[in-house]
Order: sequence, then structure tokens, then C-alpha cells
Amino acid sequence: MSFSKIVLEQFRRFSRAEFYFSPAGITLMTGPNGSGKSTILEAVYLLCMGRNSRDLQLSTLLHRSASTMGSERRPPFFRITGDRPSGLSPRSVSFLSGSGVAYHEADQPARRIDWIGRPAVVIFSSCELRLITGEPALRRKWMDRILSQEDPEFLARLRRYTRTLEERNALLKSNFPRPPDPGAWLAVDETLAQDGDFLVEARRRLVEGLMEQLPGKMDLLGSALLAGRIRLKLMESAQGNILQALLDHRHEDLACGHTTVGPHRDDLLFLDFLPEDREVQAFAAANTLSQGEIRILAL
Repeated sequence: MSFSKIVLEQFRRFSRAEFYFSPAGITLMTGPNGSGKSTILEAVYLLCMGRNSRDLQLSTLLHRSASTMGSERRPPFFRITGDRPSGLSPRSVSFLSGSGVAYHEADQPARRIDWIGRPAVVIFSSCELRLITGEPALRRKWMDRILSQEDPEFLARLRRYTRTLEERNALLKSNFPRPPDPGAWLAVDETLAQDGDFLVEARRRLVEGLMEQLPGKMDLLGSALLAGRIRLKLMESAQGNILQALLDHRHEDLACGHTTVGPHRDDLLFLDFLPEDREVQAFAAANTLSQGEIRILAL
């Protein structure tokens, strides 16, 4: 465990609470529904990633009680403080309604981007089943969060790709129905393609690594037969050449007012090759697996 103690102030159901974690590496939390177990996990995730795991607005994490609801004496706030093992600096996340969120490490202001992957964190809950059954955006975000924790350059490229994509979409909308200036197109498209190629290549390596580890991991979970059926495939909307795809889809993009190809439109497919099909025909795993098998695959 990367934290020895956390203190919650005005966070979710707690006005103030302290929790200690085992130095041996495993901490088991038990309690009835509504006792705050998930809140503790959410707090640890915030201290690791600087954001909550469910992408909720931070204002929804504020403590609610009869003494604070409707109070005009001070704006609502919450603070999470985490003590770390010897040699590592404590850190805190604070949110003040109307002002925003602040990060501190060793009592000094910190940047959220510098926390990502230090330490790395994975949270698994019933919501993670949507990784298999939900929309493509969830799987893209899942891949990107893993890669962002492993490689700071991936995170930097992802942020620049997102900004450039916003610029391109604004260019498409502002110049509709007339085509934008070719020079503006070239600058934006080349930057978008350069970063997009980097993102897609990193995702490919991630999927290849997952496929290598999948049989052993599922065997540990008692599902070796299922591992022999499941394949992971990265579905690329640009089909390998992002710059050429942007050029080919320019007319379509102008018509709809947004960029229709690139890593922001890709998906990670979970495919099930049923034994009787001899790996000739694949089906979406979400449609063929039982609920128990979906849980194992998501885990």
C-alpha cells in the first residue's frame, strides 16, 4: 500500500475521519452498505490520480449534513490528506467550491500531471463490467489511463492530440460550408496525425501485451478454457495511416462538422471465438459470455 494513513475532511459521508492501512501490503475493509468503504477507495484514487475514478464533478463529493446544507458562513470544501511510508512525501487534495481544486506534496503546491502513475493505481468495482459491455469511449479511456501512468510522454501526446482535435473541429465548424485554408488544414492535420500515430502504436503494444498475459491470468482465476476463446483486437478507424485517413475523410468531416477518424474514434474489441467455429467467426464477448464470465474477463 502506498499510503499508511489518510484523513478525510468534509468528504462524502465523513465530516472528519482517519483510516490506517497495513504496512504488510494488504488491507481488508469490511462493513455494511453505506458505511463508507467505497468512499475510502475513492479518496485513495484521488490521492494517486488527482481526479475521481468515476469522472464525477468534484462538487458532488462534498460532505452533506444538516449543519452544512444551506450554510452561508463559508463555501463548502473537502480535503483528503495521505501520509506515505518513510522516505515519501505526504500529499493532499483540496477542493473549495467556487475556487477549484488544489494539489500539495510535502506542503508545497503540486501539479496533477506529476502525480499520475506515482504510484500507479487500479480500481475494480462493478462499474468496471462496462469495460466489456459499455460504449467504446470507456475502453479508450481505460487504455489511455494505463498508458498515461506508465509513460509520461504518452500523457503529453494525448493532451496535445486532444487540444489539436478541438482546434480541428472548431476549424471545421467555423468554415462550414466553405473549406478551410489548405495551409491551416496541413498544419493541424500533420500535428494530429503525428500524435495520433504515437497513441495508436502505444495502444497496439498494450493490446499485444494483454493478449500475452491473458491465458495465465485467466488460468489463475480458474478460466483457462475461456482464455482459449477470447481475443483482444484494436479496431482502428484510420486503418493504419492517420494522415491519409484525415485527407480521405475531409469532405465527410466538413459535412458533419467534426473529425470522424483517429484514435478518438477507435475501440478495443473483446471477441469470443466459440469452439465449434474453430476461430473462423468471432462474436462480441458481451453478447456470448455469461455474467460470471464477463466479471472474470473484466477483472
